[in-house]
Amino acid sequence: MNFKRILAISFWTVMLSGLLVLVGFANFQYRKTLCRNIEITIDYAQSDTLITRSDIYKILKNTDSSLVGRLLSTINIDKIENALNNNAYIAKADVYSTIDGIIKIKIFQRQPIIRVVNQNDINFYIDSQGYLMPTRPLKTARVMVVNGLIKESYPQLKKLIINPQNKEDSLKSSSGLYKAFWLAKYLNTHTPLLSLVDQIYIDNSDEMELIPKVGNHLIIFGDTNQMSQKFENLILFYRKGLTRVGWDKYNIINLKFKNQVVCSKKISNGNI
Repeated sequence: MNFKRILAISFWTVMLSGLLVLVGFANFQYRKTLCRNIEITIDYAQSDTLITRSDIYKILKNTDSSLVGRLLSTINIDKIENALNNNAYIAKADVYSTIDGIIKIKIFQRQPIIRVVNQNDINFYIDSQGYLMPTRPLKTARVMVVNGLIKESYPQLKKLIINPQNKEDSLKSSSGLYKAFWLAKYLNTHTPLLSLVDQIYIDNSDEMELIPKVGNHLIIFGDTNQMSQKFENLILFYRKGLTRVGWDKYNIINLKFKNQVVCSKKISNGNI
């Protein structure tokens, strides 16, 4: 064995020994370190506030009565993280402790995209990933309302209602609420269109009617087939039709027919 190889082996042996000593020392220090503080940050993205630091502290108290002042080695970080991730308003929680005794908690709030009001007047939210969220007193997310003949309720649907891969959905694809979710997803990725629609109504055929933010007409949308084409037809009709005849000319705009916009005029003096 030549001298250079012996030197290399000796160097890496010393380095590994030193690393093991450092790890052992850090572990020893960790076992003696007390929790000094809890730092909580919440990422709301573009959503309104539905969960606060006060709510997080309540979850912590219910999970582990006291954290500050305890040895870090006696605190179950995984248990805390799991409890937070089981909350309906939390999409993801990251929990870890630092060597200087700080427990850091990073919360990502779910992003509701619709507020559902079913036929029994039960309210709940659905987030962008298809998860249900209960409503909260004094805290409201300003999102599109979906109402009408909706049979499904929050307890019935449990947590997940829509799987983006279309597997194990809690809702049937024929359901009006299922269609409304995908329509809302589409609108949320096309912001100019989102500004047009105020409300989605589910009729007795599980098809959708849209109530616009401007005008006194009703938009018959149907199902989720050809959503892009339907909205293109609607925008074109708004620009070239209603701007000439006036926004109060029609009471119904029907987009269900392929590549057509069928309108019904308002009744005036007994004539259509």
